[in-house]
Amino acid sequence: MSSRSPQARRYGVLLRVHLSFAQQAELRRWAQDHDQSLSAVVREALARTLSTSSEADSSPALAALVAAEHALKLLETIVPGGSARSAQLREVAVAAAEARLASLRRELAGEES
Repeated sequence: MSSRSPQARRYGVLLRVHLSFAQQAELRRWAQDHDQSLSAVVREALARTLSTSSEADSSPALAALVAAEHALKLLETIVPGGSARSAQLREVAVAAAEARLASLRRELAGEES
């Protein structure tokens, strides 16, 4: 016979997660503001995140890309030889964007540690 109560087994698995102090404080504030336990808030946030489709997550990125492309097309019409110059600089821009993303990922990984 198990010494655990039915309440303890309701959610299945106990998961230990390391959070930053800021994340913990934000979760505690949310739990307090919504009169819920910290565990309930974490489960709710996790469920919401997991149920969000990847299409919805890409919408802001697509909007930013469209805005950048629109600005580029406007510049190409204004600057003499803009279309040719834009094509020449495309690979340089891609490399710069990849370097910027790598740098941001390293910074974010450093904050989480």
